Amino acid sequence: MSDTISGTVLSGVTLSSAQYADPVAIEGIIDVAGGNALVAPLTWTIDVTGTIAASDDGGVLLLAGGQIDNHGLVTAASDAVLSTSGRAFDIQNEASGTLASASGDAVKLSGGVTGSTLLNAGLISAGNAGIGLQIGAAVAINEAGGVIEGGSAGVVLGNVASFDNFGTVGGSTGILVPIGQNYVDIVQGGLVSASSGPAISFTGGAVMTVTDTLTVLPGATFDGAAIGGQVADLVFGGTTEGTFVNPTQEFVQFNTISIAAGATWDLAGISTISSSFRNDGTLLVQAGDAIDFGAAVSGSGVIDLAGGFVDFANTVAAGTTIDFNAPGSFMQFNQSHPFSGTVEGFTPGDTIDITGFGASQQLSGTVAGNVLTLNNGLAPLYVTFATAPGPLAVVAIGGTNPKTFEVVVPCFRHGTRLLTPSGLRPVETLSEGDEVITLRGEVRQIAWRGRRRIDCRRHPVPESVLPVLIEKDAFGVGQPCRDLYLSPDHAIWIDGSLVEIKRLINGLSIRQVTVPTVTYYHVELESHDVVLAEMLPAETYLDCGNRFQFEDGDATISLFPDFGALARDPGRLYAPVVDGGPDLARIRAGLQYRVASRGIRQKAGNFQVVADGKTVAPVWSADRHRIYRLPPAPCDLKLLSTASRPAELDPASEDWRWLGIAICDAVLDGDPVDIAAPFFGRGFHGPEHAGDGWFRWTDGTATMDAAGARELAFTVRAVAPVWDVPAPSCGVSVRHRA
Repeated sequence: MSDTISGTVLSGVTLSSAQYADPVAIEGIIDVAGGNALVAPLTWTIDVTGTIAASDDGGVLLLAGGQIDNHGLVTAASDAVLSTSGRAFDIQNEASGTLASASGDAVKLSGGVTGSTLLNAGLISAGNAGIGLQIGAAVAINEAGGVIEGGSAGVVLGNVASFDNFGTVGGSTGILVPIGQNYVDIVQGGLVSASSGPAISFTGGAVMTVTDTLTVLPGATFDGAAIGGQVADLVFGGTTEGTFVNPTQEFVQFNTISIAAGATWDLAGISTISSSFRNDGTLLVQAGDAIDFGAAVSGSGVIDLAGGFVDFANTVAAGTTIDFNAPGSFMQFNQSHPFSGTVEGFTPGDTIDITGFGASQQLSGTVAGNVLTLNNGLAPLYVTFATAPGPLAVVAIGGTNPKTFEVVVPCFRHGTRLLTPSGLRPVETLSEGDEVITLRGEVRQIAWRGRRRIDCRRHPVPESVLPVLIEKDAFGVGQPCRDLYLSPDHAIWIDGSLVEIKRLINGLSIRQVTVPTVTYYHVELESHDVVLAEMLPAETYLDCGNRFQFEDGDATISLFPDFGALARDPGRLYAPVVDGGPDLARIRAGLQYRVASRGIRQKAGNFQVVADGKTVAPVWSADRHRIYRLPPAPCDLKLLSTASRPAELDPASEDWRWLGIAICDAVLDGDPVDIAAPFFGRGFHGPEHAGDGWFRWTDGTATMDAAGARELAFTVRAVAPVWDVPAPSCGVSVRHRA
């Protein structure tokens, strides 16, 4: 049995079994000037297709819970729908329904119990000081197309509340969880906007217990920040791929951040994640994107590096997989925190950096099976690969403080010719089964050839992938017989040893060149060997099970092993590797002797002070001391110079930093400048001490913060020498930094 209220009723209605049957349908109009429009003292089911209006008080008051199914209009001066009991309720606001309040809360369900629900597909709206929806101990869902808006807040959630948003929520604050409200779960898949406050705010108190959760789904939009208050966890969920740009600018103060199992998220832009991070799904890091993890990383998911950068400043637990899924991908971790994850897909063009070493520490590596062991003289470090990674290079990066080492993979470049029984043939024309001639004069078959194209412009450390040019006759007449290009970490054979070519760069006869892209070819024989590339002895590929990572075909390429000092299995090498010490210095000295025989000498570098793009001449100069008068207004002040790398000019040096000018005793308007002061801006290397005091080198282009000073003075400790190439030159220009 049911009942219907039709027509127009101008006084408040109180539902009682003596007058109305349950359920009751409101098909007409209840329009009340004073008091509540409709009161249900007992549990009732109310279907609204008409209008309920209260111009001075509340719309529908549930005193014992019940059910409301609204297709019509409920409007009130205060609360449009209010439930104050401890009884369960079930409220549905259909797509055609409106629940609106002029000055109170549109829907206030503070007396609910677990098991109560609200479903909104229509409009829930409150006035300037009101709340759209206030709910506790219940489940509320705002469907796609549903709108919940309030002047002070769109939604306010109390203890044990669950709110799923697939529609639109708006207010001064979008969604608010007040202080002391626990076990609140929010699923956000729609739009949450805030006119002046945060889009979502979990309010922490003096004692912060983490009990709340925000789950973000693909397609979610935030107009405003989401603040966790250190009492909530953030979860990226869903089953389709989601994208969020610069997430840590939007999501702050969350206790933990995670990606749920089965979820895939592209966290684009540049982000620093300071919270503990758990990944049980897939995290995509595309080219140009970077994520710094400041806390521990765990989980059973995959971090998919599609050309992007990740930095782990803390531990990485076992179960985490780092998949190098595109050339140019870059991973960094600190040696003081264990990296226990697994690396997949590591190929030429990819890079692993290990930071946190002391200035005098050295690092060497060996590969056994699928494990790279890194020895630093203290406790060894281990990097586990999903499959045997092949030969790897471990090399110190010059100019880094703390000291950083880099792990890369080595190969050969397109157009490079290998000696075969039929003469020199371009590597791209060779395939499995073709024959090459080795250093010993043996004829051997190619077991496999792989290829990988690299976009050097998008690589985070281009120097690790850009090809190295070896000029014709650099090692003697006919060695090579024409200009030869190798990847930086490919080893050549010289004096019975293998030496990576980047250790022999001198800036002249052997120098790194800039290209937009390069394709590296790997040529493998049945065992590691040395072949003749443009008649220069160079190593072949040493297979460790990673050939599946390359494709076969034609392209622009690099012919030799790739990037960094290789962590090769010594038992399988053709010859021992020389990576430093007197043997390397002797080989480099021989190369420099050949350079000197061409009439090339070293000369002093030069420098200038530039303010707002104009050279500033010193007003006083004596010996190594300079004084400059600066423009009256704050200016863009630079110290520019020629620059060179010590290791390119001195065979015994292992300093690969770009050095310009070293200065000390800086003074601004008569006041000494501390060696660590902000005056020393971008382009200055760290402070160094020798003999009589402290000084700092530039890299050739350094900025100085004069802080409005009118006079600058400093002492020139040294200016790095550069090569003096006589005309006609060999095509090499001295590097100027500007």
